[in-house]
Amino acid sequence: MKEVGACHIIVNNAGIQIPASEIADQSVEDYHRISAINQCAGPYCACRMTQATAWARKGEVSPTR
Repeated sequence: MKEVGACHIIVNNAGIQIPASEIADQSVEDYHRISAINQCAGPYCACRMTQATAWARKGEVSPTR
């Protein structure tokens, strides 16, 4: 997913953040963008913005979450 930038986060079906490298070879069509408050301090967080774009696999996390 080349669309994932430095200030984007990816969450799995449990809402746990995962590294972009885990989905690098997957299609963006399998994911939807969800708006998320980025309170990340973990190893996969590249920025400290208040608002970030989050990606979630379609069918796993609600787009309104």
